[in-house]
Amino acid sequence: MAGTKGYDVQFYDSQQIQKLQDTVLRVSHMLDLNLSVYPEILKPFTPLHSKASPQEPRQGGISSLATKTKVSKLRVESLLRRIDRISTLVSFYRARMQQINIDSA
Repeated sequence: MAGTKGYDVQFYDSQQIQKLQDTVLRVSHMLDLNLSVYPEILKPFTPLHSKASPQEPRQGGISSLATKTKVSKLRVESLLRRIDRISTLVSFYRARMQQINIDSA
């Protein structure tokens, strides 16, 4: 078929995509755990009074780390969406190629 030259999607490709998705899901879970811990770590640094107090360097470092973790989490979520779309595309392509092979036989 004219539009199918150059593409050879195998079951192996689906397996590799699944492995990648599983790894990224684990990373996402670890980021969620990290994000859930940061507020507890920052509690000792939270001033008891509402007056502004000088920020401790550790608090700033932890806050910065929390922000970076949130950005990483957004990137991981984006990557998971892309992996899902690629997986759907590979599945569709494999099903289409199987249908073409059946029709050709």
